[in-house]
Amino acid sequence: MKGNFERIFKLNSIIPRNKFNISQIYLRNIHSNAKCSKVNDIKNLNREKIKLEEFIVDSSLNKKDDNFCSPTQTLEKPKQKVSMIKDLKEITKFKLSILNTIVSLSTFTLIGNPTIMQTLFFGLGTMSISMTTQVLNQIKEKFFDSQMMRTHTRPLPKERFSIKQAAGIAAFLELSSLAFFSVLPFGTQAMIFSNFILFLYISVYTPLKRKNNLSMHVGAVVGALPPLLGSIAGGNPFSPEALLLAGFIFAWQYPHFYGILYPNRYDYQKAGFKFIAVDESKDSIAHKQMILGMIGMALIVYILYKRKIISNLGLFAFLATFAYQIPAVMNFQQNPLKYGKIIRIRSYIPFLIVLGCFFKLSGKAILENKNKDKSE
Repeated sequence: MKGNFERIFKLNSIIPRNKFNISQIYLRNIHSNAKCSKVNDIKNLNREKIKLEEFIVDSSLNKKDDNFCSPTQTLEKPKQKVSMIKDLKEITKFKLSILNTIVSLSTFTLIGNPTIMQTLFFGLGTMSISMTTQVLNQIKEKFFDSQMMRTHTRPLPKERFSIKQAAGIAAFLELSSLAFFSVLPFGTQAMIFSNFILFLYISVYTPLKRKNNLSMHVGAVVGALPPLLGSIAGGNPFSPEALLLAGFIFAWQYPHFYGILYPNRYDYQKAGFKFIAVDESKDSIAHKQMILGMIGMALIVYILYKRKIISNLGLFAFLATFAYQIPAVMNFQQNPLKYGKIIRIRSYIPFLIVLGCFFKLSGKAILENKNKDKSE
């Protein structure tokens, strides 16, 4: 194998720089060869990629010829500047923050009977504190992000933002969240609970990821708290609807998050994370946890259906998409990297269906309250 790599570097030294990227061609050849020979073991494929990356780095460092062209360079196109907006979206995890906000809004609008302005302020406050959490997390993990292929291009590892600039963004977003929550009837409770979530994420979950695999369970708890933030801001902290949605999200995170971890297991291993995915001997434990998560999801959806939060149509849609996910979960141990990715992709639709049922119910509640006000 090393001989093949050495031939790549010899070719790279004689081919003009304006032609193409040798390492990318070699990686594409690896993929095509795997498809032609019907190789399904993606684990070995990823290991081969890692060996190539390490060899590229070593050879680039050891090569003293000024005319040597590093295979990690993209020769066809010059480096393009990343826009400030794109960097801000990346450092605040804009899409994930939107999802957290939508989840919190689903219980806030159902329980709190808010006005349009209250809904707007709560949404902005939740979005701000969620983005604050993501910025602080990337500040803490700057070094580890630089070690992984999937995160090394983030703004902080690439120094497109300094630590001071990122801290300034986090401070602005934190103050914004306090201002937005302050105008709500139960704003003080919302401020306290939202910052409690931030504390758990940054001070407990993030450091635990590099200590042991219990971080998964802590992360699942933290990820299940946004529905409770909505119910607290709505004035009913222990609403059954919010507790059930939180339970559903807790169970849902096991197949979903393992679907993120396993396709990137060698990346996390290289950066020193202690997720269960980095230990191949524990694949069976992760598989059992995923199955328990799936069972938990099904049971909670059944309870939601009995409480008339999920309609007949919603139940049918959930069961159809849920069943579509089952084969990948059952075959997970055969090839965790392959089926992990499939599980992650298929996990979104059942989640969105349940969330949609909550918004449908909250819409009905708002209309009923409006009709009551008109009649009075």
